Amino acid sequence: MALTDEAMDKIKAMIVAGELVPGSRLPKEGVLAGQLGASPATRCAKPCGP
Repeated sequence: MALTDEAMDKIKAMIVAGELVPGSRLPKEGVLAGQLGASPATRCAKPCGP
């Protein structure tokens, strides 16, 4: 599984767990990267998502 796919799965899990509330802002890039276990330099090479 690609790192971007793993990150999307983790974000979905955070929404389901109530850690990210629909309509709220995402944490700052560095904070979110830390929560996802990624580097802030990790980017999508193609559009992220389905």
